[in-house]
Amino acid sequence: MESIPHRQLSSEVAVDVGRGVRFRYRSIRSARARAILTIQHEISRAFRKVLDSEGFLEVLAPIIGPVTDPGIQGAGTIEVPFYGETYVLMTSMILYKQMTVASFPRVYSFSPNVRLEASASSTTGRHLVEFYQLDLEVAHGTCEDVMMLGDTLMFEVIRTVRQKCKEQLATLGRTLHLPPRTLPQLTFAEAIELLLNDGFTLDAAEEIPWEAECHLSNHFSTPFWVTNSAAASSRSPLLTLKRGRPVALATSSGDLSPDSSERSSLIPDSVGLPSGLMHAMISPLLIRASSYRNTSLYTRSPA
Repeated sequence: MESIPHRQLSSEVAVDVGRGVRFRYRSIRSARARAILTIQHEISRAFRKVLDSEGFLEVLAPIIGPVTDPGIQGAGTIEVPFYGETYVLMTSMILYKQMTVASFPRVYSFSPNVRLEASASSTTGRHLVEFYQLDLEVAHGTCEDVMMLGDTLMFEVIRTVRQKCKEQLATLGRTLHLPPRTLPQLTFAEAIELLLNDGFTLDAAEEIPWEAECHLSNHFSTPFWVTNSAAASSRSPLLTLKRGRPVALATSSGDLSPDSSERSSLIPDSVGLPSGLMHAMISPLLIRASSYRNTSLYTRSPA
């Protein structure tokens, strides 16, 4: 069979993805691995239960397509030939879910994503090359609507895991505490001021760096929202987990595709949670993993 060409990482990037895959058939039999996979199962069930009760329709996410999310912060995409066309593996289904709300007002999907992260990302503990995330979109919704939904999802996921995974949590030596039903909020300007007072040098027009996010999270004992980001839409709150791991960025359907003038007449104004409300980010919080790769079924990470 002819091999499929794909975009290569720079020759300067040293990535070892083989060892974890080669020996996963052993480690997956451990009590720890079974506990993690069971908890992930309950996380998915809790997400579905909440969203189905709120009138959402689950849709199947595309795996390849002619276009994917352009805003992936420097990560590379993988190209594949597709019957004379060049398609890419999905880095995010954001464009497709926004298209879907022209037909159904509330949709969600457990979306597969592949991103060729830079080797520097291997030290953050928050990047995976391959992961699933919960993508959802609400037509004619408001930022406040989605923040309230995010509060409910966090509360119900943690409540469910506490209730149904006592044995697994004990195996992991983990005690979970319920977050408040309404998570704390601070504005982007307040976050910048707090970090400046703590000695960080920041540009208020840029995103908060990873190290600063991690430091900021030490001021909170629960996940929290950062709203009114100067680096995104003023409608876009960032839900941040303890240890500075962002969970969800609510976005409006702005100028995101080459034919956005056509899209604007077809797709209603919408707001969603397009980033990582799945095991890649929730699981490490619940099981106290040091890195996202420790919660992946098959270990593939930037290093």
